Amino acid sequence: MKQVLFTTLIDQPLAVDRLQAVNISQEMTNADSRVIDALFNSLNNDPNVNVRLAAVEALKNHTSKPEVRAGLILSISKQDSPMVQIALADLMQALQEKEAVPQLKQLLQDESTNELVKDKIKESINVLI
Repeated sequence: MKQVLFTTLIDQPLAVDRLQAVNISQEMTNADSRVIDALFNSLNNDPNVNVRLAAVEALKNHTSKPEVRAGLILSISKQDSPMVQIALADLMQALQEKEAVPQLKQLLQDESTNELVKDKIKESINVLI
C-alpha cells in the first residue's frame, strides 16, 4: 500500500506531495529498486530543495546497499544547492566513504560553490583522507 501511495505522489506537480512521497519511503523497510531510483531522481532533479534534502535523508536508510552509496557519490557533482551539498558531505563523512573524495574535490574547484560549503567540504575531505 505504501509503495502504491509513494508511486502516485512522487510524480505530482506540488512539492508538498513529492515531499510526502519521500517521507513515506522512509517507512519502507525493504524499498525496491523502483523506489530507490525514484529517490535518486528526486535528489538529482527535483526543483524543490526541501524535496532533495528529504531524498538524502531517505536514502540514508539504504546506504548498506553498495549501489546506493555509489549513487550518492555520483549525486554530489549534480547538486547546486548549498544545503544539499552540505548534507551529502556530512553523509559521506558519517559513512567514512573515501570514494567520495574526488567528487568533493570537484566541488572545491567549482567557482560557483559557496565559500561556507567549501569550508565544510575541506573538513569532510580531511576526515576522509
